[in-house]
Amino acid sequence: MTMTWTEILGFLMSILDILSQEKLALIKGGMDVDLVSAEVAHALEEARAANDVQESHKRQLRTSTDLVEARARRAYIVGSSALDMAMGAVSKDSPAAKNFQRIRSKIRQEKNDVNAVVQPVPVPTAEPMK
Repeated sequence: MTMTWTEILGFLMSILDILSQEKLALIKGGMDVDLVSAEVAHALEEARAANDVQESHKRQLRTSTDLVEARARRAYIVGSSALDMAMGAVSKDSPAAKNFQRIRSKIRQEKNDVNAVVQPVPVPTAEPMK
C-alpha cells in the first residue's frame, strides 16, 4: 500500500508519541526507546528536508514555466510582426508576400494534425417528435 506524505508524517508522529507515552513499559520489555525514537525522528527529519527541497523545486518549476511561456509568446509576437512587416514591404498581394504567408499557414497546418482519427457523429435512431 502506498501512503501519501501526509499519511507518512502522521504515522511517524504517532509512533514518536506512543514511544514517549509507553516508554517505561517498552524499556521493561527490553527496547532501547531512546535509540529507536532517535532513529524515527532522524528518518522523519530527513524525509521532511527532502520534501522541502521537492516543494521548492515545484515552485521554481512553476515560475520557470511561466517565464518560458511569457518569453515564447513574446518571441512569437516579434517574429509575427517581422513577417507582417516583410509582407507589407513587398506589397501584401504580391507573389513574394504569398510565400511569406505560407510560413504562418504551414505552422497552423502542422498544429492541426492531419492524421488525427476523426470519430463519426452518431446517427440519431429515434423518430423526431411530432
